[in-house]
Amino acid sequence: MITTDLCSEFISRHPNSAIQILEHFGTADAAHILTGLPPATRATAIEPMHPNFAASVIGKFSESETAETVAVMGPQSAAALLRKVPSERRKQVLEQLPVDTRKPLELLLRY
Repeated sequence: MITTDLCSEFISRHPNSAIQILEHFGTADAAHILTGLPPATRATAIEPMHPNFAASVIGKFSESETAETVAVMGPQSAAALLRKVPSERRKQVLEQLPVDTRKPLELLLRY
């Protein structure tokens, strides 16, 4: 609990430093650190990451964690990230999103 709170607080207050640290750890460790954090905190860390690295990180999340994270991201950031995700996984994640979140993403993903 303390570790989770510390990670959330650090990411919220120092997102750029947190991203550098997470990218240094690699995708598996970054995903492990982010798993269990609130979706908004995960999104704060994921959105500014290099898209390929971010896609690899969320590839380690469960589908529900990925959907929760994508749901709180800005639509253009979410679409850019989902473009890097394999199509089958992308489809599964999109299916878990509320319609009002999914539809705009589906439109953006067509471009």
